[in-house]
Amino acid sequence: MEQFLFLTSLSIFILNLSGAYGQTTYAEILTTFQAKSTLDVLPLFTLCKQEIVPKVTLALDAVFKINLHTEIDPSSRNERINDLIRNQVSMNILIDAIKGLMPQTTAYMAVPLEINSLYQDWQQTMFTQEQFQRIINQLSVVRNIQRNMGNAFVIEMNEIAKKVKQFKTNSRQILAQWKIREETTLGPALDSYIAQENEILEHLEKGKRVMTDYIERRNLWIKFLMGVDTAV
Repeated sequence: MEQFLFLTSLSIFILNLSGAYGQTTYAEILTTFQAKSTLDVLPLFTLCKQEIVPKVTLALDAVFKINLHTEIDPSSRNERINDLIRNQVSMNILIDAIKGLMPQTTAYMAVPLEINSLYQDWQQTMFTQEQFQRIINQLSVVRNIQRNMGNAFVIEMNEIAKKVKQFKTNSRQILAQWKIREETTLGPALDSYIAQENEILEHLEKGKRVMTDYIERRNLWIKFLMGVDTAV
């Protein structure tokens, strides 16, 4: 199942790249921008420092595996058991989505075709003094937004990482009771476990939302740097 989800995610990712993105990357555009302006803004076009990615991936994979290994019969008529199973599915879908989005939050991601087309025209032009001053005036705003979004994403992923150990322990307890058919004794333990699932789900949802918001916002920034009159 894990391999299937990975391959499915990879297939969607490849189709997305080939169908909606050009060959030019954000980094290439920013190299041209730096040559014209002497301003290095490359770090703004990656959501967070790449050294934290392995830690994020480790935490996400741990939750994914805990869910796979907590195999409870979905035919149960206990509605709380069904809640637990629905949460497992939702968490793993979100984990798969976040891991798929990670490459798209770096500066080395290919830009959308619209931006690629703008770049082909823009790279042959020079800034006007007015355009350059506008960029200088707004860069601090862009830096603050990028820093806040990067920090927000890291906070959500760190919260998940903090919960992994206890989540794994609770998962084993729930599974052990389930296997000996002590469903009626699960009660508070089950409620507590579902509450923990809901907490992790919330962090995953917030983390994914930050990533998609950042990707959209970054497209406004790259247009802005190329002289398009747009909000940042």
